[in-house]
Amino acid sequence: MPKTRVKTFLSANYLQIIIGIIAYAYILYKLYFFFLAEEFTLKPIFLGLLPVALLLMPLNWFLEALKWRVIISPVVQISINKSIRGILMGLSLGIFTPNRWGELPGRLWVIPSEKSVQALLLSGLGSVFQAAVTLLFGIPGFLIFRQNFGFNSTMQSGNLNFYLVAFLIVFILVLLFYGLYTANFGQLKHFNFKKKYLWAKLQFQALYTNVKKLTILQLSIVFAYSSARYLIFFLQFWILLFACNLELTFFEAAIGVSSYFFVLHFVPVLPGTEPGIRTAGAIAIFEAFSPNVGSITLVAMLLWLINLALPASIGSLLLLKKL
Repeated sequence: MPKTRVKTFLSANYLQIIIGIIAYAYILYKLYFFFLAEEFTLKPIFLGLLPVALLLMPLNWFLEALKWRVIISPVVQISINKSIRGILMGLSLGIFTPNRWGELPGRLWVIPSEKSVQALLLSGLGSVFQAAVTLLFGIPGFLIFRQNFGFNSTMQSGNLNFYLVAFLIVFILVLLFYGLYTANFGQLKHFNFKKKYLWAKLQFQALYTNVKKLTILQLSIVFAYSSARYLIFFLQFWILLFACNLELTFFEAAIGVSSYFFVLHFVPVLPGTEPGIRTAGAIAIFEAFSPNVGSITLVAMLLWLINLALPASIGSLLLLKKL
């Protein structure tokens, strides 16, 4: 392996390690002071509510499979069974890539190779709709959060917690730029830009044609599926908050969850750091409603395990069979 590639590889690994250390150190810091002052308890009904949140997971990914099936229908028609397998295999690859970018390419295992490029480009439309729903609820939710709750509750010891979160986000961005800076761009001189430009132009022309084939009804269905998935995420969050002894009102839960997903939408995440980033974000938001950092941490970790780790594990088994 050339020295430049080794350098880039090592810097990327250092990036993941450093971000992970910062995120998990923040969580440990919060938990340490929490357990010094508080006693961690769960509601007796916890074991009864946990399966409810767990059962919402397959419904969530089933809706995503239905949505993906509609989106790629101008290019290829697939069965719901094949769509579900594609979603799960995509998760198994996405969980090991920055911001789960490998999730959409991972779905292409169930798509004929000659249709894969257009299916991939159309799949991005699903992400756009899901992001739109996140912003639709997240922007007003976060504005209300800042106005009525802010981060005052999370800064009872001065501005330390606020600056820790801000430092984490800025540090991630700096390290990402450093990774790009150390990448080997010298090989671009051997890149045939004209040929690749023409290929890309043809692909995006085809994409435009395929998107126009989607009817208003189909796009409305895609938006409805995206909204339903958001509602499921909210219900899971609210159920686990209650089960873990965090009794928020519906209004507080709605504001907190929408703000949480809104903030996470803009935070870059690398493999291995996602549980820490999600948990640190949950603490920063929900400590404004409750000082119970132990329960907030448990809720965030459970959501990651239920919605990502578990289905990704199932997808890995499907992928191994495919290989």
